[in-house]
Amino acid sequence: MAETVSRRLSEKAKDLLGIDPAETTEKDWYDRAWRTIHAFLDVVDPFPAKGKRNRLLTKAEWTDVLATRDPVESARKQERLDWMANALLEPPCA
Repeated sequence: MAETVSRRLSEKAKDLLGIDPAETTEKDWYDRAWRTIHAFLDVVDPFPAKGKRNRLLTKAEWTDVLATRDPVESARKQERLDWMANALLEPPCA
């Protein structure tokens, strides 16, 4: 995603978004994309793994993840995720 924004976004599009290419590095783009994705996941992921998504968890770690999940919060996030997915799939009413 960072590469797409930093290399494939046209200069006109960057200008419209207020992005100054001279003041940003590829690492800046990566960091922005990472923060944005995780901010999104924080509000819609019904089954969070507490940031441990880059490897398989041990049985003890997985037990801890399951023990810290709030079923009410998970249900609320699942509803939010379902709403968002449906909004993306449904055509807008004219």
